[in-house]
Amino acid sequence: ARFSVTETTLALLVATMWFANSMTQPLFGLLSDRVSPGIVAGIGAMATAALVSLVGVAPSLLVVFALMLIGGLGSGAFHPAATSLTRGAGLRNPGLAVSLLGAGGTAGLAIGPVVVLLIVSTLGLGATPWMMVPGVALGVAMMVLLRRPTTASVTSFAPRYLPKLVAGPVGLLGLTTVLASIGTVTFSSAIPLWLVNDQGIASEGALIGWTLAAYNASAAAGGITAALLSSRISRRWLIPTTMLASLIPTFAVFLLRPGDLIFYLAVAVAGALSHAALPIMIITAQDLAPYALATASGLMGFALGVAGVLYAGVGRLQEVLGLVPAMSLAYLVTVPAAVLAAFVLRRHPTISGVSDGTTVSATCRCAPCLCPTCAHSLVTAQSEPVEEYTVGG
Repeated sequence: ARFSVTETTLALLVATMWFANSMTQPLFGLLSDRVSPGIVAGIGAMATAALVSLVGVAPSLLVVFALMLIGGLGSGAFHPAATSLTRGAGLRNPGLAVSLLGAGGTAGLAIGPVVVLLIVSTLGLGATPWMMVPGVALGVAMMVLLRRPTTASVTSFAPRYLPKLVAGPVGLLGLTTVLASIGTVTFSSAIPLWLVNDQGIASEGALIGWTLAAYNASAAAGGITAALLSSRISRRWLIPTTMLASLIPTFAVFLLRPGDLIFYLAVAVAGALSHAALPIMIITAQDLAPYALATASGLMGFALGVAGVLYAGVGRLQEVLGLVPAMSLAYLVTVPAAVLAAFVLRRHPTISGVSDGTTVSATCRCAPCLCPTCAHSLVTAQSEPVEEYTVGG
């Protein structure tokens, strides 16, 4: 409203943030695998909190783009480092651990719209910089308390094996994430436009904030629930099924009256099902690359960034075809995502079976081993790790 931007420009803003936040994660994952992930995550948290909170007082649209770009880089540094720390914490169910980490982020996304609208409606846009305080404080705490390097990755070999990760099953999982995330990015970014333009909701209306809050809060619950179910249900069935099932409530939202209880229920179920598979796919990617945990999770973050950048094209379709047709096409991309996920998990049954809660190991055809326990012997030996290994052996 301040800068009279079009839907295409709004989509470019979203794409800018997603590009900086996610597409740089493999590089920050490599950095985290070589230095302390606590330091990388702490600096990233502080940078994002400090810069993105200044958007409300930006004097021009160009400055907004700059803040989104640079602030997004901080988020790109935080996520792979934090995921590596979480996976390396030694918990029995690493999928649940990563889901809880994601729940923290989605809880922030759920609270964010409500808090922002409350601050803007009462204190004005000039008060948004105060929102940086908790993020900066927690970033400092991470640097102090979690500054020790992780032992869950082979730091000396992670960079040279990035191309092999991309070309292998981890890359296919990343492509799956790209396709599945196009729909989730579209929902979060376009539902406010649909509420305002098609349903007549005021742009400052609390209903927008509560709709996004319901979607993101249930996304966190969906990830945790799926992680718990993964100890009983094979990932080969759990991931594709939740993807396809998410289409039912997502399309049902178009048919319901905004503000009704059933509307919020459909939004919540859509958020839970559409995000349920992501933490499990991150864990699966790490299982396939136990020698580079942060790099593998960074590649999955990169996939999310690609989906965000592709949303710029969805924004253009919204202007050409209309909001609902363009959003519907973006949602339907979930179908090939589910098919590809099923293909990858069938090709690698050792990481698609029911988890028994034990630590992932690797069986190699020659020494030294690639599993996290043997990481230091691999670095000391300075020998080439084998390209083929069986995870879960």
